[in-house]
Amino acid sequence: EKAKACPAGPVAEHLREVLRKLRDVAPNLKLVRGDGFEAVHWSDMFRRLGVEKVDLSKLTLGHFVRVAPKIVEHADELKALISRASGEVSLREALNEVSTWSQDTSFTLTEFTERGRTTPLIKEWKDLTTQVSDMQSLLGSLKESAWYAPFADEVQGHARKLTALDDCLASLNVIQRKWVYLEPIFG
Repeated sequence: EKAKACPAGPVAEHLREVLRKLRDVAPNLKLVRGDGFEAVHWSDMFRRLGVEKVDLSKLTLGHFVRVAPKIVEHADELKALISRASGEVSLREALNEVSTWSQDTSFTLTEFTERGRTTPLIKEWKDLTTQVSDMQSLLGSLKESAWYAPFADEVQGHARKLTALDDCLASLNVIQRKWVYLEPIFG
């Protein structure tokens, strides 16, 4: 309203044009915030909007004001990109959780002493096998995601390792129980 009251002239006309662009694009500016975006998402957005390749630390509102009509035009595609980025963030976080668990988890040992010999034995089998099952379930749930494809190899790699670990733990549990039973007899 105040822009209409400005005296006529090239500066006022330019300001009106900039304000009109901003008014039209303002509801859609949230689509270019890039929450959860990785380099691939930024590249995709820049390509769609025709924004020149720019370092993210130097990215300004002006870059987006210059392509305001394209932001409005591609709003649905930008929403899909945001959805994909947030879905991929969830997948990355889950994979990071599995990786961290696999690096930080260790066996809880107890000492078994028989005839002067001390042998470390694994205890808390149930907790360990439950954790492995939880990680397997987490990986299984990732396969249901619409954005699973780029992460398929990593998920399958973790799944193979967890399956092997689960099998080894089941066998080792049986062996350990039999050993504890038979050690006093044959030791």
